[in-house]
Amino acid sequence: MDSVAIDYDSENVLKKLGQNEILDYVSEAIQEHYLNKKIKYMPVEIQDAYKIKKILKTCQLENEVVLTNKSSVKLLGNTTDVGEEGYCYSLITGKNNNVCLVPNCDTELVLGVSNFNIKSRIKNVSVYLQRWGSVLDFVDLSDCIEDGEKIYIVKKISKIGQEGYIYRLYRNVAHTEEILKRKERLIRELNNKVIDYNFDEWIVVSEINKEDLYNEEKASEVLHDFVQDFLRYALTVDSIVKKY
Repeated sequence: MDSVAIDYDSENVLKKLGQNEILDYVSEAIQEHYLNKKIKYMPVEIQDAYKIKKILKTCQLENEVVLTNKSSVKLLGNTTDVGEEGYCYSLITGKNNNVCLVPNCDTELVLGVSNFNIKSRIKNVSVYLQRWGSVLDFVDLSDCIEDGEKIYIVKKISKIGQEGYIYRLYRNVAHTEEILKRKERLIRELNNKVIDYNFDEWIVVSEINKEDLYNEEKASEVLHDFVQDFLRYALTVDSIVKKY
């Protein structure tokens, strides 16, 4: 039989409850435990990854993506085909068609899709952010997982050096203590869900409702949320790295 862990805060709550209330409280905890165990994550379906890629290429922002009080994205620039089934475009601030700049830096941002990993289960679905020819960060849609209702775009935060991990976050780190410190800082500052899947930890960069993915009326919303979440993730990693 599985054991159900009771954390410190829960223990303090139990001390204040009567006998019947304790039984109800523990019963709810057990039910939640087994409900969570029933969640089954699966690799994203190939057609879903390509649908996300298509939305990123063919849709346009209807609402502004706000980065900071001084920086935002209002439009996506003209698409340029790059390599085999790849493409890229500049992020535009709106007025006078100015390119979007990294906060506190005079560097333009470009979003694109390419094939960064020839070993990927799904080809040509690596979504990246670029500044002056250098990749700031990327997510591989073939690493996405789903639970039947949502698709989770993720990055690995365990097992440094393996496919899917955040190379930039751990660059030039020599000690395990420093690795854990950066990992914990990312989880804290990004404040996104962490999923245990396939014996690894994955931090969620963005979530997409599966029913929205094939709803044409929701396409612009899916695009907006992905661009906003991806920029927030990449710039959070960038800010952490610059502090070391």
